[in-house]
Amino acid sequence: MNLYKHNTTGMVYTIERLITDLKHTNNNALAGIYAIPYLSNPCNIIHFHSKDKRECMMFVEETFTKIATLSYL
Repeated sequence: MNLYKHNTTGMVYTIERLITDLKHTNNNALAGIYAIPYLSNPCNIIHFHSKDKRECMMFVEETFTKIATLSYL
């Protein structure tokens, strides 16, 4: 798991990319990047809607800075 720092707020997030969801019910409308606060208020979730991988990666690179990689044994 990687930790990312938001460039403007300074909050720490974990980032997940939802590639497909219930495609038959909503045409993959929830696909995109989900940034979930790490050890903080889970109400501050950042969601970037996009089905395109390049757009998602550009959003992450412009908005966040990778600060740590956590590994579990």
